[in-house]
Amino acid sequence: MYGVLVAFTSEGTLSFIAASSGSSTSDKYFVPSIYELPKNSIPTNANKSRELQLNLFRQYHLLNAHQQSKDIIEIFQDFHSDTPTRRFFGMPRDLVSPTSNTEHIPPAATGECCAPKLLQYAYLHNLRPLCMGEFWWGQSPKGEIKHHGQWYPACNSKCKPLLSWMLQGIDVEPNPLLIRIQKTVHQLQIIYEDNDIVVVNKPSGLLSVPGNFIAPNVEEIIRHRYHIDNDTPTIVHRLDMDTSGIMILARTKDAHETLQRQFFRHEIHKKYIALLVHDSTHDANKNVHYSSLSSNGLMISLPISRDAKNPPCQKINHIQGKEALTRYDIIGNEIFNGLEVTRVAFYPLTGRTHQLRLHAASQEGLNAPILGDSLYGLKSYNLVDSSQSSFSPTRLYLQAIAIDFFHPTTHKSIHLEVKEEF
Repeated sequence: MYGVLVAFTSEGTLSFIAASSGSSTSDKYFVPSIYELPKNSIPTNANKSRELQLNLFRQYHLLNAHQQSKDIIEIFQDFHSDTPTRRFFGMPRDLVSPTSNTEHIPPAATGECCAPKLLQYAYLHNLRPLCMGEFWWGQSPKGEIKHHGQWYPACNSKCKPLLSWMLQGIDVEPNPLLIRIQKTVHQLQIIYEDNDIVVVNKPSGLLSVPGNFIAPNVEEIIRHRYHIDNDTPTIVHRLDMDTSGIMILARTKDAHETLQRQFFRHEIHKKYIALLVHDSTHDANKNVHYSSLSSNGLMISLPISRDAKNPPCQKINHIQGKEALTRYDIIGNEIFNGLEVTRVAFYPLTGRTHQLRLHAASQEGLNAPILGDSLYGLKSYNLVDSSQSSFSPTRLYLQAIAIDFFHPTTHKSIHLEVKEEF
């Protein structure tokens, strides 16, 4: 990963600095590492290695815009407690669970990513940061999905705690994610309800369940609207925040148990519609293209596991991943807002997190990410329609448009469908 920071100098002129993740680059524009690891300092003994890692983290003294300093260990401990530092990125919902790891040991190589390097250098050299960004260069890492030349946010596992400290003292814009969620609340639609279940049409941008920050979500909205107590489980399945469409919630414990059993037995069937694009920067490496996305009823089988280094992302993992199966049909190719896309119907046979997004974007899958996918997709697009000057997707173009299930009490077959939004 490479990063660029634009800043004002002490004379008030604009300047820029660059950084690379990992080992420092010798180019004149690239900033050095925050702390240089001593040569031949890595022991083979596991206990000594852990002790060395902790000692190294204590050598990374990171500044914020107030010129205050903390080491990485202090920052991580502070971030995982109820302090202004942790609340900086969006008001955590609760404190650390007593059963969780209370040491909060930073991941290896924390402090060697672009963003902390850039901010540290700026603070040390009297530069006033204006804006900053990171982009990927080259082939995607194995199992992960990164697109050449595309911009990406700083990682959650290493950088988020560090930036929650280092950005203090800078006038940062409000979190656009929280603003977007607030705007979607009134768009939640009830498409079916009775004494046992509620079925909603969730808008893109609204959380399904409570997240790591305080924000409206489907579960709490339905609990409040139908006076469902907290002891009654309501969530049967989820949709990603950016995915829109049909979602079932239970109003009783019996209904919840019955519906969960149907999901476990694969008796509930869902249909999604998506718009796919392709990465034109790697045409030679594509497995598929629009003209070849023509066979219907095909199956994608790629195992998925959590990407521990970059939550909430998932990754293709053929060794430790769980089975993930997706059937798909190609509906057709079209021009959408000046962009060449392929409209696809997805029928997931398993329910892994980000399954459809990964199966679409992975080079082992369709190698054509879903339009507007902020995690696995493209950040810029080549328009083929000259009448369109630009196009910036404001949502993920993935919608759960239909579901078939058996009512938990009457056992009658129910089919529900909503209109396609795009």
